[in-house]
Amino acid sequence: MAWCLVAFCGCSTAHDVVVQQEFVPVTIPEALLAPIPPVYKPVTTTGGIVDQLTATRGSRAVCVAQLDGIRKYQADTQSLFPPPAVPGPKKATTK
Repeated sequence: MAWCLVAFCGCSTAHDVVVQQEFVPVTIPEALLAPIPPVYKPVTTTGGIVDQLTATRGSRAVCVAQLDGIRKYQADTQSLFPPPAVPGPKKATTK
């Protein structure tokens, strides 16, 4: 029986756990990065000012929709791939 203790003393139930973090780049879909349509045109009449205002509001709506889409996409991907925890400074211990 004593030989079992000697023979198995090198065995251990504790195993080293190796964890390797992998960075997964998350890219924003191209549809959300499309350029906003330009709205500036020379205005010479009151009707032109109204048209310019309508075009500006339309471009702003496109921009807001893209930003909302980016925010939603970012929130969805962060829930799938949370950013790695950054260790803070170690606190000094007092005796």
